Amino acid sequence: MQKLCMDKAIKLNWLKVIPLGKNRDQPSGTSSKSLKSSRTTSKNRRFAIYCTDTLDKLPFDDKGASYVRSLLFFNTLERGDVLIPLKKMVLKSTFKRYKLLRVLDIENIGLSSLPSDVGYLIHLRYLSLRGSWVSKLPSSIKHLRCLQTLDLRVLSFVRLRIPNVLCNLERLVHLYLPAKPFILRKQAPKLRLKGLNNLETLSNFSDKCKADDVCALTNLREFSSCNYLSDPDSILPLLGSPNSALVHLDHISVMLESSFLSGNPGALASCKALHKLWIRGTLSESISSIMLPDNIAKLTFSGTEFLEDPMPVLEKLPHLKQLSLKRGFYKGTHMSCSAGGFKELNYLELDGLEDLTVWTVEKGAMLKLFSLEISGCHKLQMIPDGLRSVGSLQEVIISYMPWSFFGYWTPEKSLDEWHEYRKVEHVTRIDISKVLHTQQTNPN
Repeated sequence: MQKLCMDKAIKLNWLKVIPLGKNRDQPSGTSSKSLKSSRTTSKNRRFAIYCTDTLDKLPFDDKGASYVRSLLFFNTLERGDVLIPLKKMVLKSTFKRYKLLRVLDIENIGLSSLPSDVGYLIHLRYLSLRGSWVSKLPSSIKHLRCLQTLDLRVLSFVRLRIPNVLCNLERLVHLYLPAKPFILRKQAPKLRLKGLNNLETLSNFSDKCKADDVCALTNLREFSSCNYLSDPDSILPLLGSPNSALVHLDHISVMLESSFLSGNPGALASCKALHKLWIRGTLSESISSIMLPDNIAKLTFSGTEFLEDPMPVLEKLPHLKQLSLKRGFYKGTHMSCSAGGFKELNYLELDGLEDLTVWTVEKGAMLKLFSLEISGCHKLQMIPDGLRSVGSLQEVIISYMPWSFFGYWTPEKSLDEWHEYRKVEHVTRIDISKVLHTQQTNPN
């Protein structure tokens, strides 16, 4: 379908795809012959440039500049960790000549900073730096008053320097901040968001942002955080407090420190928009006191150190699809999943539950489970017998488990020789790796 759409778009002169670089299937982007063959003078409005080598210039002439509306760069190298260098001067000249651009997508391209000339693109609606190594945004970005989508999800190791001018982009609808901590230029205390009255999506909110401003984003529909939050003033308005103006918010993915829940144990109960939740840190209360909302679909715990078996509470969540239980989640030795529990669960992860000894699964539990991962549960004695009746189970991944868990079986032997194999023989994929001897421990 994608090829059909692209062929039709190219035939209608709506799109032009230009392969550039040194590849056996593609012409060199640096040779004059290749540039001449790729150069266009027609009225193409959208260009997709597939790069396999350093890009020194774009194969366009000035005659078609007034028609270009979309410019997309793609890295086509097989290795995803290698970026194609894009020279800054290439973009500087492009921004000056193609001032009617509506879409600019620089995907997985090596570019250290965005030229200040981007301010010339006053008609730009969409700007994406996703997967690039851009480390600095120019303050001239404030002139992009028509911008509706801004994607700043650069590579995870890049500390992006952001000018505190994003609040001037009044037409912005979707804002994707970096997933890792960014740097505010001119030592601004917090990133201002007030004034983005049309904003519907705010992704990767962090303590670098001014929390009070979120309360004024009355059109906000989707919110996610990229670090653990603990300040009640920044969290409670998102969770549907009576005085909240965020009446349109219908999808929340948030990471919370346990200290917030200790002081506000019932804060989650009325949050109908909460779909994904991560909780980290010791909780003095039992899991039932947290009052998790029924609509939650993805749940992750780490370091909570619950003393009572949490499964009787978690298995009653009617829409829970993914559950990850990380190191320090539970300090008890026995855990049980009862019949009829976890009706919608399709993914379960047990990672680093070092005190867990016995895990039982009754017949009729987790009937939609598709994938199970067990890692670093060093005292767990065996796989539950109840997994025999989970016909939907297609994947079992086991790692960093002691040799004794496998009855001294090793992955070099046939699975038929593993004494627990009969419990999961119906599973399509069984992946066992990093079997530990008694002196070894999980490096994580």
